[in-house]
Amino acid sequence: MAVNDGFEDMVGNVHEFRRCWRRCIPRPQSSGSPIHNDLSVSFEDVQYGTTKKIRITRHKLDGSTEEKVLTIDVQKSWKSVTRNTFLREGDERANTIPADIIFIV
Repeated sequence: MAVNDGFEDMVGNVHEFRRCWRRCIPRPQSSGSPIHNDLSVSFEDVQYGTTKKIRITRHKLDGSTEEKVLTIDVQKSWKSVTRNTFLREGDERANTIPADIIFIV
């Protein structure tokens, strides 16, 4: 009987381990939906190129805010549908990857 008791303890521990394993596996974080903004540029800006600076305010997880200046180098001969993406520059939220900010010329 002592051998059986040890076997049952071992099998019981395996089942407990499997239950814990499912709960303890880190879940992939979801990504925030991208934030689309229009970037207004003049014909001269596109023809000759320029640098645009845009100030954004991000909300952080701890409740504070952070101001950031994003720089976009408008290059010569850009099309009207050109997109500039700033990866993970959006607001921070629990269990979520910060959203991308996309500027469309």
